[in-house]
Amino acid sequence: MDRIGIAQQSPANHDVKVYYNFAIAELLVREKRGDVPSHRRWGKVLLVVIAGMAVTYVSLGGYLWWAMHQPPEIFAGAVARMPQPVVFLLYPFETLWTHARAGGLNLGDRAPDFSLLKVDRSERIQFSALNLHKPVVLVFGSYT
Repeated sequence: MDRIGIAQQSPANHDVKVYYNFAIAELLVREKRGDVPSHRRWGKVLLVVIAGMAVTYVSLGGYLWWAMHQPPEIFAGAVARMPQPVVFLLYPFETLWTHARAGGLNLGDRAPDFSLLKVDRSERIQFSALNLHKPVVLVFGSYT
């Protein structure tokens, strides 16, 4: 038992003050020497662990945000390398996905150019080529 424990158990008020002052002085000397008591050392270790976890969380979140802004092939490869339950439990995945894929088109903007394969996969059709002579309507949906 160290001197602080003895000081707290001492019945005489005068002895408590003497031991208490001695204990404080001893702690100050230890701190100057670099001999930090174990409870302070554990506090520093805990702080480093929490900081490491925070950096890991922010890094994984940044990587996820970057991956969501990539083409589907790159995004699929990036998500395949992530620990699956962790991503969906620790991050608001649906909200991030909605913001990442929101796009920048406004009402009245021209549609971006793209190409698609025909259903029989015989050739690719460019949207700008179809849109030259007559209006084009694109319908995305399920007919089942």
